Amino acid sequence: MLNQNAPITYSGCIFIDRPTKTILTTGTPGNAVVPGTTVTLTCSADGYPAPTYTIRRGSTEVSNSGGRVDINNIQLNDEDEPYSCVPSNKVGDGPTEQITIIVLGLFSHLPRLALTRKNRS
Repeated sequence: MLNQNAPITYSGCIFIDRPTKTILTTGTPGNAVVPGTTVTLTCSADGYPAPTYTIRRGSTEVSNSGGRVDINNIQLNDEDEPYSCVPSNKVGDGPTEQITIIVLGLFSHLPRLALTRKNRS
């Protein structure tokens, strides 16, 4: 027996929740910056629904709005603790991204020389 009824059609949207992928950067090569300048940390993540961001220095929260924070007048001691970003949405927290800012100083990051003495007979 064949179905004599008209086919039933449904239409709508399907939403898929997915976790995020995190990127945290200063926008400078190697995250190296010049002392006394303003550095902008930017955190971004792809995820659905769109994530919110928490940026921390060590364990201290420095920003929870928009995934961006400005560090004014950066100095050598600003590299003491790493910065991290945690994106989150209703799926949960995304992976934490962490960076250490390198503040270029006169002698702060010069390679150490190893001197050896050769015995002469």
